[in-house]
Parts: sequence; structure tokens; C-alpha cells
Amino acid sequence: MLYFILLCLMSILITYASKTLLISDDLYFKFFEDQLSYERISEIVYLQDKWDWVTYVVVPFYYLVKIFLVGICIYIGTIIMGIDISFKKLFQIALLAEGIFLIPGIFRLCWFIFIQTQYNLSDIHLFYPLSLLNFFDVHSLEHWLIYPLQLVNIFEILYLLTLAYGLFLVTQRSYAAMVGLVVCTYGTGLFVWTISVMFLTVS
Repeated sequence: MLYFILLCLMSILITYASKTLLISDDLYFKFFEDQLSYERISEIVYLQDKWDWVTYVVVPFYYLVKIFLVGICIYIGTIIMGIDISFKKLFQIALLAEGIFLIPGIFRLCWFIFIQTQYNLSDIHLFYPLSLLNFFDVHSLEHWLIYPLQLVNIFEILYLLTLAYGLFLVTQRSYAAMVGLVVCTYGTGLFVWTISVMFLTVS
């Protein structure tokens, strides 16, 4: 429970820092100035500020839903493989592994504060450290390709390996077998989710 609270607080802190240190009203006006009127941009900024609190409120629910779904995927795999492990244990493993995804947020914050100090909203939105997207010219890509290329990154691989290591410690099965289990279960769920996002982007 304490780890879950810390995870949520860290996520909220990183999001707040990103919004206050990286994103200003001027950034919105510069980004949309050729597309929207001044009044429309002002309305967007106003609504953004008004509903900003929602971003922080949904953090615990986001983590609960994500970790629950990851746990379900792996739990189905353990049943098929005949591995005796409780869903509670799987939930705890997924919860602990989730901390890995705080690193990209910290990396992004440091990158735009200290390295790429000249940026726009698109730069922030498209930036994902150590991902396959960094090897392509973002502006020449189809929109539906951006998300899957962001998703193929070092942190996703570390997350997968950490899930497998947690299973290895709890089940005492071979680590290679647990990596295979996670790839076949969590990997399948992630693949379905990615295809869904790509479909919605195209639509």
C-alpha cells in the first residue's frame, strides 16, 4: 500500500513539474498561432488550467486499472502453464515493476530543462527517451506509426524483464521460462492494445 501511494505521488510530482517547468501559456500561443485565433487559443489555455486537477485525480485509478489488467494477463498464463500462484502476488509484482516507468518522465524533464531548451508542444508530446522513434524523422512518419515506435523502448523491455524476475523469485521456475510467460501474456495484451490505438489513430 505504501509503495502504491509513493508511486502515485511520484507520478503526480513528475507531471506537475513537467506542466509548471516545461509548459507555459506562451508555448500554446506559439504552437497554435498559425492554426487558431487568439480567442480560441485563450479558451484552450483556460480550459487546460481549469481541468488540470483531473490529471492528478485519475493517477491512482490509472495505475489500478493498468496493474490489474497486467496481472490478469499473466494470471491466465500461469493457469495455462499449471503454475500455482495467487493473483495478489501477481498484482504485487506488476505494482513493483511499474516504478520503472517513472524514469522516462524524469528523463524527459531533465532533457528539456538542461539539454533541448528550445522546444514546442509537439517536441514534448513526441519525445520518448531510448525508443525506436528516435531513429526516425518524426515529421515524415504517418501518425499511426508514432505510438508503436514510442512503445518499443528500453524501459518497456526492462519492465518485461522485471515482471519475469518477480515471477522467477516467487515460483522458483527458470527465468527463461518466466520471460517466455510474460512475453506470451503481457506481450499479447500490449500488442492488442497497440493495434487498437493504431486503429483509432487511423480512424
